[in-house]
Order: sequence, then structure tokens, then C-alpha cells
Amino acid sequence: MKAIVKWIILLSAACIALSARAQIVVADGDFSAWTLGNIGTSTMATEAAGGNPGARLSVTTNSGIRTWGTGFKNDFSTSAALAGLPFTLRLDALAGAGDFSGGQGQYVMLLIEQSGTLYGAYLGVTGYPGTSFSTVSFTGTLTPANFAKLSGPGAATPDLSGATPTRFGFGGGNQSSGTVTQYYDNFSLTIGSVAATSVPTLSELGLAFLALVLAGSAHSVLRRG
Repeated sequence: MKAIVKWIILLSAACIALSARAQIVVADGDFSAWTLGNIGTSTMATEAAGGNPGARLSVTTNSGIRTWGTGFKNDFSTSAALAGLPFTLRLDALAGAGDFSGGQGQYVMLLIEQSGTLYGAYLGVTGYPGTSFSTVSFTGTLTPANFAKLSGPGAATPDLSGATPTRFGFGGGNQSSGTVTQYYDNFSLTIGSVAATSVPTLSELGLAFLALVLAGSAHSVLRRG
């Protein structure tokens, strides 16, 4: 009977641990706590109105060698181990001056800031988002080698082991396509694949069911005793 009770405790703890795994979610539509900058002649700026709704970010990129408007959320950081975790970056995007149907729009980077050093990983292009906000989405895996150092005194690639506090943002860039402005709102970065509120998988449900069966067996043993 003691062995059965021990297994019930262990399996219950395993189920709780599985359900407690949480994603890291960094989201903002206000942009009041962002550090904005640029690589080259492109710019990123906060605008108080015109977002989806409320404030928005304006990114203006220029022709020639690819340049970037950059920004990161400076009031959130994490020291979690990030290497190898999947991520999804979502942005609401809106076409502005110089953008046109059939064009590539702007390039998008995922940004990481660590101790004054900014790193970027190229994700893809927005395309032409249209004259009303539409959501663009990019997925990938957090791998140090995918990030290039953009500015700052740090190492060539970010430390994703959890030893260094990490902040997140994004950049918009362009190359040889004239001057293009796009607007962005509702930045959302999700890191990890299992949320605390997610539906249990079949394997997790199986563990829970087995725990219930063993609990019933233990109850019968106690009654006979």
C-alpha cells in the first residue's frame, strides 16, 4: 500500500509540473517604455494616435544599403534559459507613405538587448499590409548563431543560457526600394511551446488517469484493511 501511495504522489507531482510549464509572453501596444534607435538612416518613432487602437510605432526605411529602425521594450527582461526555444512574433502592420501593393514592404528582425548590446535575427518581410491594420506573424527558434551584433560592446552573439538578462523588440529595414513607411501596433512575442493554461496532451491525460486508477486501488486496499 505504501508503494502505491508513493507512486500516486510521484505521478501527481509529474502532472502538476507538466501543467505548470509556462510560455514567456512579451506584449505591448502602448510603447511608452520602449528604447528606440536606428542602424543607418532608417528611423523608428512612437506616435500617440493612429494605432490599433491608440499609439503606434512608425518605421521609415530608406533605399540603398539595408538600414533599420529599431526598438525594444525596456521595462521587461528575463533571465530564463532561452536557447533552443521556439518563438512566434506577431505585429499589426499598416501601409504608409511609399508602400505599394505588390511590394515587399519592410524586412523584420527580432531584436535582443543585453547589457547595452543589441542583436538582431532576420525573420522575413511584411509584404504590403494594406490600408487597414493586418497581422503579420513570424516563427523560429532562439539560436545564438542566428543573431548578429548590431551595436554595443558585447560578444558577437547573445548569451541565451539564462546568465544574462534579456530584453526583446523588433526592427524594420529596407534595401533598394525607395523610402517606405509602415506602422506597427500590438507587438507580441511568445517564447516556448506550452502555456500554463494549455489543454493537457494525451500523455498528460494518461498520467492523470493512471493516478486516479491507482488512487482508487489504494482506497480499496485501505477499506479492506
